Amino acid sequence: MVFPFSIRKKLVFAFLALSMFPLSVLGISILHSLRAIGQHAIDSSTHQLETRARESLELRAVELADRVHRFLRSCEADVLTLRMLPLTPEVFQQFGRHHQGEIWTREGTNEAPVEVRRKIPLYRELAFIGADGIERIRIVDDTVVPPYAMRDVSRPENTTYRSERYFEEALKLKEGGIFVSRVTGWYVKREEQLQGARDVESAVEGRKYEGVIRFATPRFHEDGTLEGIVLLSLDHRHLMELTLHILPTEARFVVFPSYSSGNYAFMFDDEGWIISHPKFYDIRGLRPDGSGFDPHAPDYTRERLLAGEVPFNLDFVSFINPNYPLIAREVRQGRSGVTSTFNVGGIPRVMAYAAIPYHRPPYDQHNVFGGITIGVETLKFQEPALMVGSKIDEMVRRTKANSLLCIPTRVYRTGETMFVKDIHHEVHATPLDLKIAEVGELDFFVFAPIKSRDRIIGVMGADTKISRREIHSTDVESLQILANDAARAIERSELYWRLVHERNFIKSIVTHMTSGIVTLDDGGRVTWFNPYSEKVFDIGAEEAIKRPYSEVFATFPSWVEVIRGYLEAAPDKVHSLEHYSVFQEGREKILEVHFSTIHQEKQNKSVYLLFIRDVTQRKRMEEHIRRSDRLDEMPRERELIQRSLHEMDRVEEHRGHISVTSRPGEGTTFWIDLPVSEGSIATEESLHSEPRTA
Repeated sequence: MVFPFSIRKKLVFAFLALSMFPLSVLGISILHSLRAIGQHAIDSSTHQLETRARESLELRAVELADRVHRFLRSCEADVLTLRMLPLTPEVFQQFGRHHQGEIWTREGTNEAPVEVRRKIPLYRELAFIGADGIERIRIVDDTVVPPYAMRDVSRPENTTYRSERYFEEALKLKEGGIFVSRVTGWYVKREEQLQGARDVESAVEGRKYEGVIRFATPRFHEDGTLEGIVLLSLDHRHLMELTLHILPTEARFVVFPSYSSGNYAFMFDDEGWIISHPKFYDIRGLRPDGSGFDPHAPDYTRERLLAGEVPFNLDFVSFINPNYPLIAREVRQGRSGVTSTFNVGGIPRVMAYAAIPYHRPPYDQHNVFGGITIGVETLKFQEPALMVGSKIDEMVRRTKANSLLCIPTRVYRTGETMFVKDIHHEVHATPLDLKIAEVGELDFFVFAPIKSRDRIIGVMGADTKISRREIHSTDVESLQILANDAARAIERSELYWRLVHERNFIKSIVTHMTSGIVTLDDGGRVTWFNPYSEKVFDIGAEEAIKRPYSEVFATFPSWVEVIRGYLEAAPDKVHSLEHYSVFQEGREKILEVHFSTIHQEKQNKSVYLLFIRDVTQRKRMEEHIRRSDRLDEMPRERELIQRSLHEMDRVEEHRGHISVTSRPGEGTTFWIDLPVSEGSIATEESLHSEPRTA
């Protein structure tokens, strides 16, 4: 049964319908706008975060490539230094012992691996090869090879890896030229590395890749003829150290990366062959007969690559991902960038790459040694952006739920102070404002923006709920002043934390510098003593800080006098010197010292800086070279003596008196006192040799 509406009910219904329609339309419009704004914020933030992450990953690859370049240049300097040293097994062996590096590796068993850090020689082999190709000196793993085991390396089949041509290539070079081989070592198959382990992460007991990079340079006689070839063979493990421990998703390092996650780095050469990788069976290697792998051969297939029977060449693995050949081409052009790939395990990755600049033959064709890649699993790479997007989405949902259109929001957006005398008659009041006023039992309040450097960073509000008195214009001005004070306090807080960050950054740099830094205040007290200084003087920083330098270095009186002399003489000038010091246990050190002063004018104080480097080893090497040069001069002295004795034989019948005088630095002088007889004249200058410096 239907009951007809009364006239009154019809009017009420019509009024409600007319009232709700515009509110519904407005609500739908607001929700649509919020949804669009939220999606735009998510998309924009995600794009920006991914862009920044790509730039950061690329920068890390470029920095690592530069590190490899500098490492190779240091090896060049070593082979040129070795070329100048005496050609004796003892000198070569000592040189190898003085050049070491640390490796971080896993030992033990697959079930119970142990992390080990160990110092090992940088160079697996050191050798001098005569001009005829026969080795004269050879040091292998710090052991002197006996003469009967020397080889004729002019024949490639006699070399360690049965196909090396470093002697032939070095013969083509001029003085100072260096030939650098490609990574050379026996190929490691997949089953050899795993040996029963389920994956490379758990393969500890398996076979390791062992290889070298040869650095060869010619050595010439003074007349320009070839004396022989000096050879240094870099242990490949030190090259692996540069990429093996990188964890791209974090700032820390790991002993061995997670290949299955796709988060690792690897290195490849200018021919596209991988030369550093967690999977040793991807690394360039030689077959047992010394022959290499041909990527053009019919047996270089996806199946054999996945089975770990052939090494990985980026130029010929488009069947894995077409971007690998692209990366190799880009690197040969000297470029860096970021792209997307899949590894052999099928893990989608975002990969940054960078070229390693290098110009020594045979890398002078493209002037690159190869490239560095740093890969991150795609989902892991997008994780920060997705997290931010989720937070923005949550904020939008809360905005929709709370209708975040209220007076504080308006103040934040417009930057203008709003004074509400009666919330129920305020034209800008929204349902949320009315709800807040109802819950807080407020009718009047004021909001002022907090501005910092022309940027609104917050809103400050005030009411008189407790006193229940009316707010006047002076109260509004007071709130504005308080908001300005709050802005200044926030600025000072931000400035303080920036200063703290910069201080920590500078402290980190100074702490890890490869030079000693000691600072003194006006009173001569030590205010900074970095780890290098601790190592040089064998004094801990806690023992030195806040103590007078004369007490800190009491066991080094000559060093105290050096510092006192600088402070008393001319502390405003930069001063450099070399200081010879003897430690209590008899150790001798030569320190290269630079003094400097920083004036703090506002505080009317000065800070004295001492930069210290231990150059003992360098000085000993230079002295060794100088002594070698002096030994080279001795044959000329012997020749001069023989000529002089020959002249004396010619005047023997005169039976004169012969005396030999030798003074350091003045050569050797011969004087002959002969009786003057008729028909026989001997003069002093005919037998006097010109003084020469040895």
